Amino acid sequence: MTDAGSGRVWGTIPPTRLPGGLRKKPLQERSKAAIRNVLDVAAQIVLEQGVDALVGSPTLLLERSGFSKGSFYAFFETPDSVLDELALQCMLDSREEQAKLFSDPGFGTWTEFVDALVDQYCDWFRIPLVRAIWVGQRFTANTRLRDRIWIEEMAVMLHAELSGYEGCFENLTLTQCEVVVEVLERLGQVAFRDDPDGSESVIDEMRTLVHGYLAVCQ
Repeated sequence: MTDAGSGRVWGTIPPTRLPGGLRKKPLQERSKAAIRNVLDVAAQIVLEQGVDALVGSPTLLLERSGFSKGSFYAFFETPDSVLDELALQCMLDSREEQAKLFSDPGFGTWTEFVDALVDQYCDWFRIPLVRAIWVGQRFTANTRLRDRIWIEEMAVMLHAELSGYEGCFENLTLTQCEVVVEVLERLGQVAFRDDPDGSESVIDEMRTLVHGYLAVCQ
């Protein structure tokens, strides 16, 4: 069953529980710029040489960023922490885009919204850094925890959105929404494992699976 658009109105992005990845927050503009540069260089290293080149030692990162060893350890506990921060920024960027999608009043039916949600996840996986971290599952323990929190928060937003379609999803649970988000993330990894543009056949199956699952959740 499909019905009129969601009655849910997102005023602002709901607050996140995602923890920051830095030892301390840079306060001065110079420090903020230095951290941004370190993260930009770190992303380049991951894309050019892989995650191991970043987390194995900070030497390459320090050489290319011009960041001193003392300053590095003032903000990052280990090289893994740099990867944590890169992954966190990917999650926060995605979360912001999801909130924009959820605030779009242009969907007449929940199926239209779900199609747009699948498309947005695919766009996220087309980002090279996202593929390098998520498709390869190069998670530290901290990033795995953050990914779990991120999925839970996406599920809350999805539940609020779908529950707004009058006459639909009156008994929808958060667990069911978590399943949907897990499907989008895990099958997204499969779809983009060998193809940076995504396997159309896997994406089609992902779309069919999410539609079918939510249809029986009404």
